[in-house]
Amino acid sequence: MFDNGNGRHALNEGGSRGLVYTIDEGVREVTGVQIYPLHVYSCAAGSARLLTNGNWMFMAGRPQNAGGFYSEEFEFAPNTTTPLWTEVLPEQYRVIRLSGYFYY
Repeated sequence: MFDNGNGRHALNEGGSRGLVYTIDEGVREVTGVQIYPLHVYSCAAGSARLLTNGNWMFMAGRPQNAGGFYSEEFEFAPNTTTPLWTEVLPEQYRVIRLSGYFYY
């Protein structure tokens, strides 16, 4: 999930982050698996997606670190805290990576 971090940001303790949980509905238990720190704070509009290659993609929809309206995407390999890459885009609501259209 994408955590915008409004509470932490209000206390000057951090920005937005990606969170991964396992959920066992049978026993009603949620376990934190991984925290992916993003280097931006986005007050609203973010998304998270597990990619087919096992990596995680997070999108901060409205970062506050710079002027103007833009969005920033981050891709992380499992169990890492440094993004494989980032991309700045015009303001977005949600990120979806399409596969199968381009082959290299």
